[in-house]
Amino acid sequence: MARELGRRTFLTAAGGAVTAAAVGTPAYATDDARDAGTAHDMVDVQLLNITDLHGYLQAAPGSTAVVTGAAGKQYTVGGVGYLAAHLERLRDGRRNSLFFAPGDLFSGWEFDAESLADEPTIEALNRLGLDFATAGNHEFDKSPAFLSAHMQDGVPFPGIGVDDAFPDSTGRRFRGADFRYYSANMVWTRTGRTVLPPYNIEWVDAGRGRRLPIGFIHLTAVGTDTGPTSYQPALSSLDEITTVDRRAAELKARGVNAIVLSMHDG
Repeated sequence: MARELGRRTFLTAAGGAVTAAAVGTPAYATDDARDAGTAHDMVDVQLLNITDLHGYLQAAPGSTAVVTGAAGKQYTVGGVGYLAAHLERLRDGRRNSLFFAPGDLFSGWEFDAESLADEPTIEALNRLGLDFATAGNHEFDKSPAFLSAHMQDGVPFPGIGVDDAFPDSTGRRFRGADFRYYSANMVWTRTGRTVLPPYNIEWVDAGRGRRLPIGFIHLTAVGTDTGPTSYQPALSSLDEITTVDRRAAELKARGVNAIVLSMHDG
């Protein structure tokens, strides 16, 4: 039977993944955790993240995606093909690796995916094995229902004279995301209830039959509810610090002492 680690658990987190529009920022461990590979009470966990993909399934247009390599040779990089290759390399041989995104995965700019209700972006992220995501401001560009019912659960979302549920690359009807969206500070103004779950708990292998819980608290950019593209008058965004303190206390009360903040800002 698996046993959970106690309070004095340290977490090593490292890694990054790059897309045409975003760089996954490495998470840095404390000095006490840097020898996790040899220490008995340390657990090595790799956190991989991307942000602001905005549906760029191919390389970004123009010179944005062009980099200069050795001997001045230029390469066009970016898109989910490159991302898939990097993720495969980074995951290889890692027992505990989590892949998540702090928001703005769809909507905002890219026309090709947006013309198909951004469904191709969700299909691509499913293929990449995204574990979970923070809702960014652009995830609310259409409505909270579009995000939770259609993009997550695959429920057809009717528009004026159309039904947004296109065939995917296999010819099947769009079925939604294989991952969940979260936000601790986007609430319904009338009730104060969160629009999405505020946090998730992931369990990693700590060796010798033990498991370690890691809590992820998620924040959406403050002002999303009044933004020019994501204007949602039925919603409100809560203060970040107050929200994080409250949710961290809840996680600790549940025995979760390794906590990560995933925040979309801008």
